[in-house]
Amino acid sequence: MGQVLRITIGQTDHIFRIVNPESVRPDTDEITVEYDGLLLTLVKQDRSWVCKETVNEATEEIAEAIGKAIALRYRI
Repeated sequence: MGQVLRITIGQTDHIFRIVNPESVRPDTDEITVEYDGLLLTLVKQDRSWVCKETVNEATEEIAEAIGKAIALRYRI
């Protein structure tokens, strides 16, 4: 498992972990993360990231923020 990463949405901090950080490369279009005990699969759609399996609307907002954080950190 990768290191714990953190994002802030509004005034709430969220932590997540990339399940397989070695698989994150510039051509990556699907990333699996562990967030709040759940495994979420993020899929790149155009220039944004969405959940493959939608849990709820809040999760979609979190998925987009996680995708942006990963894209900035790993330059994808």
